[in-house]
Amino acid sequence: MSTMLQNGRTDHRHLFLCLLSVCIGFLFSKAAAASALEESAEAKIGRGVREAIRALEETKQPILRRNGSPSSVFVAIKLKTPISRIKRRPNEEISAMTKNILEDVDGKGFKSYRTYATLPIMYGFVTSGNALNTLALNGNIKKIDLDVGGNGGILSFRASGRNLLTESLPKINADRRHIKGNTGNDVVIAILDSGVDTDHPNFKGRIIQEACFADDITGDGTKGKCPNGTNDQVGTGAAEDDAGHGTHVTGIV
Repeated sequence: MSTMLQNGRTDHRHLFLCLLSVCIGFLFSKAAAASALEESAEAKIGRGVREAIRALEETKQPILRRNGSPSSVFVAIKLKTPISRIKRRPNEEISAMTKNILEDVDGKGFKSYRTYATLPIMYGFVTSGNALNTLALNGNIKKIDLDVGGNGGILSFRASGRNLLTESLPKINADRRHIKGNTGNDVVIAILDSGVDTDHPNFKGRIIQEACFADDITGDGTKGKCPNGTNDQVGTGAAEDDAGHGTHVTGIV
C-alpha cells in the first residue's frame, strides 16, 4: 500500500513536470512566433523610412515636404500581387486590400495621398511610428519605401532651391542649347504613351489636351480600353494613366 502511494506521488510529480515543460515550451514557441512576425514586418520597411519617422517624432520638425504636409514622411506602399490578372479595368482585390489598409491605419497617423483601382500600389503621409508599424503588420502590404523623387545629380539643389540638373544637362549637351537661348519654354510636346497622372502637382495647369486611342484587340471588339470604355476618347480624363509608364516619361520630358 505504501509502495503504491509512493508510486502515485511520483507519477503526479512526473505529470506536473511534463505539464510545466509543455507550458514553458508553448510560451517559448509563442514568443518565437511573435519575434518572427516582427522580423517579417520590419523587413517590409525600406531603407530610411524608420529613421525618418524617428527623427520626425523626436524633433517635431518637417522631414519631407509634399502638397502642404510639412510634418510627415511621404511613402510609397506596394501591395501584394492580386490573384486575378491585373487589367486596365478596376480590380476588386486591389480595392478590397486598399480599403482594409486604410481602415486598419485610420486614426493612427496616416493620410492617404493616392490610391489606384488597377495597380497594387498606394502613396501616403506617415506621421507616427504607430502608423508605420500598423502598415508593416498588415498582411496586404509587401513593401514600404520613401518616395523622395530624384534630382538629376543636383549638387546645389538645397542651397538654391532650383532644379539645376548640373550633371544631367551637360551629358546630353543641353547646356549648350540653353546658352543659345533654346530652353524649351512655350514649346508644346505630344507624348504617346500610357497616359499621364493628371493629378500630379508637377503637371498642374500644364496639360493642354488629352486623347486616347486604345482598341481592345484581344476581346470581341465591342469595348475599348480608353477610360470611358470606348476605342477612342478625346478631352479631359481621356489620357488618365493607370500604368505609370506614361507619367514617368512625361516627368522626364
